[in-house]
Amino acid sequence: MEPEHILLRKFLDNKCTPSEAEQVLNLLTKKEGSEIYEAQFNDDIQFIEQGNTFNENEDVRSAFIYQQIQNRINDSNESATLPVTRKISRNWLNIAAAILIPLLLTNVIFWYFLNSRDKETVWQEVYVPKGEKLQVMFQDGTKVWLNSDTKLKYPVEFKENEREVKLEGEAYFVVKKDIEKPFYVHLIGLSLKVTGTSFNVKAYGNEPTMTTNLDEGNVSLLTIQQNIEVEHKLIPGQQASFSKNNSKIRIASSAIGKNSQWKDNKIIFKNTHLNEVIKILERWYNVKFELADPAIANYTYTISFNNEPLQKCAFLAWRK
Repeated sequence: MEPEHILLRKFLDNKCTPSEAEQVLNLLTKKEGSEIYEAQFNDDIQFIEQGNTFNENEDVRSAFIYQQIQNRINDSNESATLPVTRKISRNWLNIAAAILIPLLLTNVIFWYFLNSRDKETVWQEVYVPKGEKLQVMFQDGTKVWLNSDTKLKYPVEFKENEREVKLEGEAYFVVKKDIEKPFYVHLIGLSLKVTGTSFNVKAYGNEPTMTTNLDEGNVSLLTIQQNIEVEHKLIPGQQASFSKNNSKIRIASSAIGKNSQWKDNKIIFKNTHLNEVIKILERWYNVKFELADPAIANYTYTISFNNEPLQKCAFLAWRK
């Protein structure tokens, strides 16, 4: 952090970063901040009283202070502009100091508000309805495949130090590697932190469990437990299951690519209960099934489909 008097000067010269402007704002709301500014103010007044003049290449801060004092005197005396070399009474200097500190504080607040507003994140949203799929690419080169009935929110432009999206549904990410600018996928109750990775995320709002399968690179699962951020790291070939009911994470081995073949129009079921098969097929083909006999819902199926029409999928499944 730079010394306070340098920060004040940088602000008046319009050279502050947003974080430095926030420091100026915090400084001027404290007694010591006002004292620092008054000390600088008195230095400038001595400069004026010595008969010095200002030009456009000299200190903008001093010129600003002098102009505010001069305007105030002119308003009071209803007279013409005073010569630069004229002595200024200490009474008016005290008044000016009392005026300019709140004025500077107001300018800081206004400047900070405008810069913060300009940097607010503007989000866009894409929804992929049932029966469809979609591939998108972000400006950084990251590719995302979106499965049926999936919603993705993303900023019009990524921030300077991070990239983030919000997901509800299923998606496969191939994230462009950038260690200095991590990629975040925000889910319900969980966030994924990525630097350069290929992974599948299944996080439908109406399902009790969310899963993340890592094919390549590194993924960290971030959760909040007792107001503390907890990080769980995955390595390729692992699956993390997050329970929405108790916020617990279970990590197990999983074949690489097993859960992402849907993006290549393949559906693979292995010892999958019929009710889960039906749920996936309904979403995949945008249809609705009704079981005549609910007792068969717990039957398990091991079967795969490769871009098959619905009629053939149903025939093969029911034949089993």
